Amino acid sequence: MRGEITCGFRDGSDRTVLQRPPPPIVACTETLASRSHPVAVGCVELIVVREGSGQLIGEFGYQPLSVGDVIVVAADTWNWTRPEGSITTTTLYLDADYLVDQVFWEYADFFTDRLHAKHYLEVRFAHSTYVTHLPDRSVRFVEPFLNELVLMSSQGLLERRFHRAQALLSTIFDAFWRHTDLLDRHAEVPFGRTRDRPRRSYALRYEARTAAAMLQENYCERWSVAALAAAVHMSVSQFSRVFARSFGKSPISYLTMIRVEKMAHLLRETETPVSAIASQVGWADTSFAIRQFRLHVGVTPQRYREFQRRSQPPKPIW
Repeated sequence: MRGEITCGFRDGSDRTVLQRPPPPIVACTETLASRSHPVAVGCVELIVVREGSGQLIGEFGYQPLSVGDVIVVAADTWNWTRPEGSITTTTLYLDADYLVDQVFWEYADFFTDRLHAKHYLEVRFAHSTYVTHLPDRSVRFVEPFLNELVLMSSQGLLERRFHRAQALLSTIFDAFWRHTDLLDRHAEVPFGRTRDRPRRSYALRYEARTAAAMLQENYCERWSVAALAAAVHMSVSQFSRVFARSFGKSPISYLTMIRVEKMAHLLRETETPVSAIASQVGWADTSFAIRQFRLHVGVTPQRYREFQRRSQPPKPIW
């Protein structure tokens, strides 16, 4: 999520505006008696229907809504709600990168590495929406956790109590995943295993998230730990500890992960030579880029591209 995110009731009441950089979790409950305005936000929306019924309408088409439905809407997807009488929903606005991190760390035994988790979710959420249904018992179970997240969002407590927000989200995820097939171990997951990582989770510090956002937006630059530390007004040693504790890796390892992910995307979507792709993501040394890619993904860039081509359905000849 970048820029300003407005949360609260879509009819304009009880609104809270979060300045950049916003927390990676924002929760809002709204009750609608008339059609909402079309919105598209730069984050993933997880919508839980708590009372009433209606329809969710958007570029994906038409989706009926009833109590217990959980709808995941991809970032930047236009949608609006049309109630039947009235409808009450709680929406979690989740930063896409944060969501990948949470799913990876929460289900570390399922995934080989973060790139695997990201690719897996992209495949499983190939469409702009995903819908499942929670039974009444599960809806009642998650309601107090949803309410607490909404309260923390409205009171501006997410920064100070982020560890609690993570715990609440983890509990909600557990209830959600239990009623989906998203973590089907028989799904295609073509990635090699990497070295094990520590599994303990910590709250993300503002400085760490700010530095991570800088790396994500400017991954082509020649970053140093000293430059990142200076940008968030911390000493090099303190910044290194805070960043590693937040993301489970050093700032440079995090940058490497981003560059590998960008390389993988370009290998899948373009015919650009590997050397040019390496340069585009910030590596002047092609051999070094290939080594880093193989270390993270398990195969060379060329093998990865060949695998992706074989996995694509044949194009019609007419």
